[in-house]
Amino acid sequence: MKIGNNIMQQQTLPFKIAEDATTPRLGVMRSGPPETVAALDIGSSKLTCIIAQTQRDQLKIVSLATEPSRGIERGELTDMQEAAQAVAAVISKAQAAAYVEHYNYFVGVGSKRAQGRNSRGSVSVTRESREITPKNVQQALRAARTISLPPDRQILDGVPQSFAVDDITGIRNPVGMTGSRLDAEVYLATESINCIRNVTSCLRSINCKTEGILFEPFATAEAVLTADERKLGSVQIDIGGGTTDIVVYYANAPRFVRVLPIGGEHIIRDVAVGLSATIEGARKLVHERGTACDVLVDAREEIEVETAGGMMMHKSTLGELCYIIECRIEEIFDIAQKEVSRAGLTGHCGGGVVVTGGVAHIKGIAKKAEQVFGTAARVGKPKIYTDDPAICENPEYATAVGLLVYGLRMRRIVNKEARNPILSAAARSVSWIKEFF
Repeated sequence: MKIGNNIMQQQTLPFKIAEDATTPRLGVMRSGPPETVAALDIGSSKLTCIIAQTQRDQLKIVSLATEPSRGIERGELTDMQEAAQAVAAVISKAQAAAYVEHYNYFVGVGSKRAQGRNSRGSVSVTRESREITPKNVQQALRAARTISLPPDRQILDGVPQSFAVDDITGIRNPVGMTGSRLDAEVYLATESINCIRNVTSCLRSINCKTEGILFEPFATAEAVLTADERKLGSVQIDIGGGTTDIVVYYANAPRFVRVLPIGGEHIIRDVAVGLSATIEGARKLVHERGTACDVLVDAREEIEVETAGGMMMHKSTLGELCYIIECRIEEIFDIAQKEVSRAGLTGHCGGGVVVTGGVAHIKGIAKKAEQVFGTAARVGKPKIYTDDPAICENPEYATAVGLLVYGLRMRRIVNKEARNPILSAAARSVSWIKEFF
């Protein structure tokens, strides 16, 4: 593995998403040989490494490897040495299974301390004609990112929502319009500086070269949300092992982000305690027999439970198991619904709820989301950009696939700038806006 650690400066990525979830489109067709891209999803319960190549308008998966997480809790490193060993193991497995060599990885970050906020940047249009130029747009976007942050936080990503020219709001591309004032509305994602530094230090310790650090909740959205869901408004709930990411999209941009320090491992522990089972026994029961709505099962059916000692089995019922699971999942959805309501976005979720992540495997989880939110819900699977049977129907790989797409867009921007050094920052900003919307 090559030595070095090259963290690219974060940039917002321009791209057009698929028109719907049934017709996969990567939207970045280009001439030349296939591009290789790799992603590393550092989860609280599992590490995932995917290497892929572009093929026409999709991603062809070259290799996929997973490894149980060690030294990671609720999206943050708690044991650097343990985490480094686990990351090295999953990368080695992925590289060994690939037929191409690739040593640069897009890595996702999204700990329990991640935050999102709206920001507004304003500039005066000083030209005599009052015509807004690409330079004005670039200045407004920069102003929106110039905010006061605590010393322990860093802006990880920023996505523009809309522009305003004087008293005209909701503008997508203001270039060429006339006015005296330009405002840019941007949604900023911030993360703990220590979290970012710990991840990069962990990767550096095993000589893993990173191509970019990306905000996981936004990456996941690229893998599972359809064009209508992004436009009409939707709530994306990604339930992982240690955290639950809540993202509200509306009018093609994120409007709200929250990361809850609760996830699938809490469900498993609840089952272990409630049924006097081992952790592994509880995990098996949740994945194989678990249901988020007990009305979908025969509550009287008996099940065998491995005791905490691991030496004996005892009897319980499917109703008891599913009641525990349902209570915890309903609690997660209740918290998510209250967070969305508190943010004043309940009326902007016409596209429904999209549940993804490893816990989305549990039967009846979409039905439970419908009950709590009072709107349509579905399980989000990363089938927009790949038709690989092992991945496209599996919600636990949504973040990893999203990192591939998000990272590929970032690379395209950086490469374009390298090939066109005279291209001004203002011109790049306008090109980005056109593609984003």
